Amino acid sequence: MANGRAKAGGEIGKNGEFYKGGAFLPNTNLPKQGSTGSVAKTRRALIEPGVIGEVPEGKVAIFPQVKDLSASDDAGKLRMFNADHACWTHYNYNQIEALIVRYNNGERFA
Repeated sequence: MANGRAKAGGEIGKNGEFYKGGAFLPNTNLPKQGSTGSVAKTRRALIEPGVIGEVPEGKVAIFPQVKDLSASDDAGKLRMFNADHACWTHYNYNQIEALIVRYNNGERFA
């Protein structure tokens, strides 16, 4: 380990892992990065006004999709804004309305 690289043919590093010839050898006992397996990153999103929660795999939080096109009443139910026609030609009115109904029925993920 004179120059910090593995010898030709490979070598075992300080951390006990094999390194191919010419690869940089570690200077610590820590395992190689990524050798412990991949850890899934937890997805978090705004699921209600002021509430951040974990989003299940394969799902999408409803609230971020409708928050700019709706308002919350005193009971915490969402209602759609009365927007001009130009707004609803860009956004699918029926799709947003369906998401708001699902949200008001207690669903938080689509």
